[in-house]
Amino acid sequence: MVIIGSGINQIYKGWKERFRDDLCLQQMSAAEVRWATRAGKAGYIARGIVFGIAGVGLIFAAMNSDPSQARGLEATLDTIATQSYGRLLLGMIAVGLACYGLYCMIEARTATSGTRDLPIRLNASSIQTN
Repeated sequence: MVIIGSGINQIYKGWKERFRDDLCLQQMSAAEVRWATRAGKAGYIARGIVFGIAGVGLIFAAMNSDPSQARGLEATLDTIATQSYGRLLLGMIAVGLACYGLYCMIEARTATSGTRDLPIRLNASSIQTN
């Protein structure tokens, strides 16, 4: 259930564009903001879908009380691929995950999340001595 909840959280974060809080938007051009938003939205939603698929697979294994049926993500995606629209769905997920990778590269370049808790650096001229 935790994995499914995490997937829902990822979808929500993507849909509501909450990931934008992690970017330093004022340092980005309008085009960069637009592309980062598109990539982040598609990426987080795709990531949430993957988490959800993995969580559902684990729940089915638990309901059958057969740990040998607990399949990994690869086996779950193989099952989806055999469905009528499975290849299309997997293609969409792949594009979304590629978008997530692009977003992560943009975030690494412009992230603010790691700098919020850093102490303010003082230079020698700003320190007053008595």
